[in-house]
Amino acid sequence: MMRTKTNRKRDTVRKVLRMVNRLEPGYLPLMTVTKMLAAVHPFWVLWFGSRILDMLLEQYEMEAIMKCVLVGTLFGGGTVILRWWLESLLGVKRRVLTEKIFQVLSEKSLRMDYEVLEKNETLE
Repeated sequence: MMRTKTNRKRDTVRKVLRMVNRLEPGYLPLMTVTKMLAAVHPFWVLWFGSRILDMLLEQYEMEAIMKCVLVGTLFGGGTVILRWWLESLLGVKRRVLTEKIFQVLSEKSLRMDYEVLEKNETLE
């Protein structure tokens, strides 16, 4: 009993993913990359910060420390800008996808209404 319920849920998720991919092909990969960048970004910032502290404790030359600070700042800023750009693209794709889904639902409801009307006319 439980297994069939899980299988039905899994099938429903697959159907939804296929429909989203059919209606807006680049949406799912773009969303995946954006969410991965958002998840990994704090760890990159922490790693660069700990690297700089380690270099200070080990008394590296100031030039090497400043290079690490520069790379960390550029890398962190670059990922933030990249994420902002990807999220703005994702927002546009999300609006387009919503409009397409609304259009598909409207067409199906009109088709169902038409079929109901045809059945009622033939019965009378």
